[in-house]
Amino acid sequence: MTLDNDSTKFRFGWGLPLTMGIATILIGIVAIALAFVSTMISVAVLGVCIFAAGIAQIFYTFSSRRWSDIMMHILLAVLYLVGGYYLIRRPISGAISLTLFLSLFYILSGAYRIATGLVSNMPGRSWAFFGGLVTLLLGGLILGNWPGASLWVIGLFVGVDLVLLGSQLAALAFTVHHVEKEIHPLREQGSSTGHSRRHRTA
Repeated sequence: MTLDNDSTKFRFGWGLPLTMGIATILIGIVAIALAFVSTMISVAVLGVCIFAAGIAQIFYTFSSRRWSDIMMHILLAVLYLVGGYYLIRRPISGAISLTLFLSLFYILSGAYRIATGLVSNMPGRSWAFFGGLVTLLLGGLILGNWPGASLWVIGLFVGVDLVLLGSQLAALAFTVHHVEKEIHPLREQGSSTGHSRRHRTA
């Protein structure tokens, strides 16, 4: 059996995803340690994105031909611009509003998953019930500490998400490295076999 070198080489190897994973984990740890700062940054970045979406809506109105469509795009643009500007100028107030929405979302989502785990006959319903219970308790914990929790919850969640993402990248890098170690002997064996055949032919 021969293996083509070009077909068995990974394009970026395992060093790049490992470096990105470690960097992402470190950024996530910093975000957790500085939860207030990361919360304010997250809210401000969200405000910039929403404001940019409002500008895009304004340009999109020029492609509409019906008056009702134009008015709808203008209304959406105004809502996006006002909402984005509010988050940029008042990140603390924005964080309070977003945290309240987040807590209610977790409570409703957790209650739905608990009900699904109790009523449904699907496989793994016990995990759905357990996950829903944790989500419900998390939402209740956030709501119970609202609005004080608004100053750190979003930053904490962003930091945890970055740590998990970095861990996934690092795990991917080690998987690629393991596969490369298994392929390398086969690659050398295929190369030596091809060399021997060419030598006998010559």
